[in-house]
Amino acid sequence: MIQRLLKIVLADQPVAERLDRVVEILLISLLVFAPLALGAVHAWSEQVVITLAAVMSLILLLKLSLLRTLRFIWSWAYVPIMVFVFVAVLQLLPMPASLIRTISPNTVALKSGLLSDVPNAQGLLSRMTLTFYPYATRHDLRLVLAVAAVFVVVVNIYRDPVRIKRLLTAIAIVGGALALLALAQDVAGNGRIYWLIPTYDQARSGTFINHSHYGQFMNLCIGAALGL
Repeated sequence: MIQRLLKIVLADQPVAERLDRVVEILLISLLVFAPLALGAVHAWSEQVVITLAAVMSLILLLKLSLLRTLRFIWSWAYVPIMVFVFVAVLQLLPMPASLIRTISPNTVALKSGLLSDVPNAQGLLSRMTLTFYPYATRHDLRLVLAVAAVFVVVVNIYRDPVRIKRLLTAIAIVGGALALLALAQDVAGNGRIYWLIPTYDQARSGTFINHSHYGQFMNLCIGAALGL
């Protein structure tokens, strides 16, 4: 069924247009999937998000490699993203304690206090990272890279008003549907997401586990609707 749909959508289209349409389908699928999957906060749903972002990035690279006349679109909007990624990577790099003390003296003091009584404490404390939780930092960095990849793909693919309007329309429709579902859960709900899934609090955030995620997504959808 998916292959048939792709054939219908991509029929009689130039190579560039076909690749762009595939990216559009994947991006809209991602916009639908992430909120419906409880905000993509579980490991399996995060992996789906990362996979879709990677596939879209590969399609963009394929397009640029096949069509030499096309060029990568640069935007100064990339700079804040690169700075943010650099700061995250910097936190993961083991550095001499003397350098860490210069950057963040409280980090050295707290880690020294916590690890002073473990075996080989002097060796362990000679080099350290800025982050206290390397696993969590790497986890969040993967998600940031996935989001950054989607941003770069959108900047390069969505270059004409028709395609931009299609994206804004998709975001507005998804946001409107989620708002109606959230309202239904508030009015006639049993405190569970989809009336089935329990959460740590009452289901006051639509399909999202995290209320802040719900607010951010709805702000995105409202902005898209106003832009449209």
